[in-house]
Amino acid sequence: MTASSVFTNRNARILAHGYNDAGHALFCRLLREHGNIALSPLSIGAAMTVAQAGARGETEREIARLFSLDLSASERELAYAALLGFISQYNTDPAAPEEDAPIVEVGGDYSASSIRVRRNVPPETKITVTNALATAQPGLLSGQYIATLAGSYGTELLEVETADQINAWICNHTNGLIKRIVERFEPETAAVIINALYFKANWLLRFERDLSCDGDFQLAGGETVKTPMMNNPGIDLKSATGEGYRAIRIPYIEWRLGLIVVVPDQGQDIVSVAEHLGADELARLTKDMAQSGSTYFNLTMPKFKARSGLSLGEHLKELGVQAAFDEQRADFSGLAAEPDLPFWIGDVRHCAVVDVNEDGTEAAAGTMVMLAGAGYFERPEPEPFKVDRPFLFYITDEITGIVLFQGKVVDPRLL
Repeated sequence: MTASSVFTNRNARILAHGYNDAGHALFCRLLREHGNIALSPLSIGAAMTVAQAGARGETEREIARLFSLDLSASERELAYAALLGFISQYNTDPAAPEEDAPIVEVGGDYSASSIRVRRNVPPETKITVTNALATAQPGLLSGQYIATLAGSYGTELLEVETADQINAWICNHTNGLIKRIVERFEPETAAVIINALYFKANWLLRFERDLSCDGDFQLAGGETVKTPMMNNPGIDLKSATGEGYRAIRIPYIEWRLGLIVVVPDQGQDIVSVAEHLGADELARLTKDMAQSGSTYFNLTMPKFKARSGLSLGEHLKELGVQAAFDEQRADFSGLAAEPDLPFWIGDVRHCAVVDVNEDGTEAAAGTMVMLAGAGYFERPEPEPFKVDRPFLFYITDEITGIVLFQGKVVDPRLL
């Protein structure tokens, strides 16, 4: 095992697990909504972490509890930098020599707690995570807060006056997959924290297009419909079983990234299975897969797109983040230029798109935390594995354990 395949930062792993935990809690609240669902625990977590950097008192503690975190501000900053530093390796120059790879510090003793990020990432693979703080009145914001965001969270400051400028930024940073995340500025909007996540990776073994054909997919109500199905008649995959489901992991050309497909057992309710697949269970599942041998499968699964546009404010309140949304109780004094300038969260909006086809996966997510303010602006016979009924999906990084995207597909015909 090379140094680049080891991720030893304990706090960064805690942060990744916390993002996954909060993402699962939000996912469970959306499961009963009609249609396919997609969301990004990483994008939501990153945006809320940037907001948390300006929160104080009970407001800060409630956000920390959402992610089940017991980290100090400095520990959180280092953990975020380590996690995103590791993720950024997927975008380095594949032609650069290994000795030129950057050192990523992961805290503690430098010699014992640093890794060299390898650069020979396949050019078909890309993950970018970008943060921005947009405002029409930068003078309202603390210079120290802006400096902290730039130095610890890689956040750029945008002076904007219209929603179209924010939409242009998110479109540019998601390769056009998300064109709009906001329709207009509310009069009380003072600043907007934005996170953009873009993911693109081809399969290690692509599906041959001439083997794709229409196949049967059973909807949750029992009806069978025809939908375009991809086929790989002989592929070695990691697999595992859990309570009421079976799962496979389809690797991308960058082997540390993979698509986990979870198919509930016949007669099992997809909502119950999804609720059981929290951060701990998903970690157990991925560990079991990593330690297991491969099985030779004849894989059939649908091409699909999952797209969601969500308002998360009420869901976050139900999960315990309440003071941050309360005009009277919110304490974001860490981001205000003056101590008597009140800020609170007006809403948190999230968009996610996941497109899975014969070549691989392209996905994007955008999260926007709207900060309001008073007055502001040879082989054996292959075993069949058919994904022919509603299923869950998780795009994960095996080393850090972070869930980049997750969702459910109840009807692959829906866009």
